Amino acid sequence: MLADFVRNICTQLPAVTTDVKWDTNECYLVANKIFCVISLDEPFSVTLKCEKEIFNDLIENDGVAQAPYFIRGQWINIKKPTCFTTTQWHQLITNSYQLIVAKLSKKEKLLFNL
Repeated sequence: MLADFVRNICTQLPAVTTDVKWDTNECYLVANKIFCVISLDEPFSVTLKCEKEIFNDLIENDGVAQAPYFIRGQWINIKKPTCFTTTQWHQLITNSYQLIVAKLSKKEKLLFNL
């Protein structure tokens, strides 16, 4: 059920595409750059980029850890869906998207109408 909630938030954002990578990971991309990964394996998890300033606070939550395959940068892996409210989930996903968009070149932003 949380996967559908996360999908809904991701697909409402501008210029988002989806792809399945690494066999069992549903990825949400903007300008061909990942901002959210939903693991389709058990146990369920979501991986998101976050700001450097809040990274340490987020990984202190039970069920949240540094994303294992996204060591560079601040990427969190959330394994416990109930550790955040629906509002917090929305903020985390939107923030991850915005962090990726902010790093795009002007050319990429124009190409993807961002």
